[in-house]
Amino acid sequence: MSQQTLFEPRLCLVEKRDDFDGYGFNLHAEKGKPGQYIGKVDEHSPAESSGLRQGDRILEVNGQSINSETHKQVVERIKVIPNQTKLLVIDPKADIHNHQQMALIEKIKKEAEMKATEADHQNNNNSNGTTVISNGNSNGNVDSEKMIKEEVKQEEMNGNGAAKKAADNELADIAKLEISNGNGNVETTLPASKLNLSMSVAEMRAQLKNKKRPDPKSEGIDVRKKYEIIQKM
Repeated sequence: MSQQTLFEPRLCLVEKRDDFDGYGFNLHAEKGKPGQYIGKVDEHSPAESSGLRQGDRILEVNGQSINSETHKQVVERIKVIPNQTKLLVIDPKADIHNHQQMALIEKIKKEAEMKATEADHQNNNNSNGTTVISNGNSNGNVDSEKMIKEEVKQEEMNGNGAAKKAADNELADIAKLEISNGNGNVETTLPASKLNLSMSVAEMRAQLKNKKRPDPKSEGIDVRKKYEIIQKM
């Protein structure tokens, strides 16, 4: 007795394209044979690109067995998902009632399901957001944003370096302005430690102008100071 020829089933994902009308295949039943079969497959069609061949017997549509379904029911199953359909097919010469052939079909189905599950997990991981690794840190999104801000800041400083340097020098000079407080001591009008370098020169000048300076006339003068003033007159 000759060994039974086994045929591997094929899982074909057929997706519509903008440059082609429909899937490019027709469905038909063969006289005296159970099941549904692929009819003519158009050249350069989505059906041809997916690997469908004329005469293939359809085992499943979108993961559902169609062995006992009518032609109309199979057509409706193909239409369930818009713009794509997934067909498990096999060579028409395959004996799907042979236990070895059925075991091979089940093996291929499980392998296809595992690949589909892995692809779904990968897609879910990608859709949760891309993590950018920067400087060995895992919070890549934060680091990337910081790096972008630093780059923009550096570009602004490079483009306006001379103007910024002149402004910084003027602000430093203003911070060093000193006035007599009437007791022989010296104080800084605006301490450099409290200088807000983010302020513009105009804003700094306005702040200094509004700052109340000590009035010697309003302060008390001791007797020794009065004597020195009189001697100079």
